[in-house]
Amino acid sequence: MDIAMSRYPNYYAVLQVSVDAQPQEIKRAWKHLLQKSRKHPDLGGSEDEALLINEAYTVLKDPMRRAAYDRIYLIHVAETQAEIAEEQDKPTQNRRRVKRIPYVNEVYIQKSNGDNAAAAQTQDISLYGLKLRTTQKIKSRETIEVSFAQDPGFVIQGTVQWHRMIPQRFGNPIYEAGLKFSGMHMERFVTFLERSGLSDSVAE
Repeated sequence: MDIAMSRYPNYYAVLQVSVDAQPQEIKRAWKHLLQKSRKHPDLGGSEDEALLINEAYTVLKDPMRRAAYDRIYLIHVAETQAEIAEEQDKPTQNRRRVKRIPYVNEVYIQKSNGDNAAAAQTQDISLYGLKLRTTQKIKSRETIEVSFAQDPGFVIQGTVQWHRMIPQRFGNPIYEAGLKFSGMHMERFVTFLERSGLSDSVAE
């Protein structure tokens, strides 16, 4: 992705310095880019590029702003990498055909290893399963039972197909995972969709 077009520009890449660059290195790189590399508009460079260089320098030269940027950018990178991994893990035909719809609901999850039940929140659903978020650590291939807050007696069991950790600025990380249902549990899930009036919405 073009660093100038990224939602969160990599200011270190903009100034062509390492993430542990010292303040004097950052200042030297900034001057070099605007003057010797002729990035300044007065020297024939692009105004947009010069603005991005100045923006990067303004943030990285200030220790407090740099520290805040580092935290935000680290989270962004982690989320981006997780999204890429999630997409790559999905079967090709599923990426093309499966329709997902937003479905935010409170649920409880119970892992097969005997961990205590934990609260979770669904994010979206498809005919194959659902995506949820929780503060309980989740791993791929784990078997998890899901019960819905409004109907605790209705329990379905799924397998974690993918997962990612979302760092939080304060507190514990959030874990996001995609569950796939199969066999009897797939049938129960379809029944749940029909009972909730959602089956038509997620149909291919």
